[in-house]
Amino acid sequence: MRSFGKVAGIVAMLFVIAWPALAQEISGFFSSRPNIVGNPNTGTCPGGAAVRTPQCWFNTGAFQHAATGQFGDVGRNTMDGPAFQQWDFSAIKTIPIHESMNLQFRAEIFNIFNNVNFQLPNNDINSPGFGQIEAAQPGRIVQLALKFMF
Repeated sequence: MRSFGKVAGIVAMLFVIAWPALAQEISGFFSSRPNIVGNPNTGTCPGGAAVRTPQCWFNTGAFQHAATGQFGDVGRNTMDGPAFQQWDFSAIKTIPIHESMNLQFRAEIFNIFNNVNFQLPNNDINSPGFGQIEAAQPGRIVQLALKFMF
């Protein structure tokens, strides 16, 4: 059986070795933060699509690559993503069977009105999908359950 000190030392050594790979996006050294050269909320995208559509959520022409070795000047959280609206509903019915036995029926509906909730747009300037919304949250989900309690 190994002592705790040896195991902790091995874990610490692996953490130090793996840290540069883990810290790339945390520190921002390898991020692709661009410079802003226009208003990303107005105009049209290079393909001609209007802004605030899934094909072009913001004007990608308002950004340019930063110089090599430099950080861009776009601040964090400078743009808004699409709105999110989700209504959930649940109904529970407990049916007594005997003194200490019950049967419980549950019906849960997530996103009951089936609103389309888009995910955030792609914000990597090096990606071919830069500025596009590439996915949405799941639609309506219905979950039924039956539980016997004794």
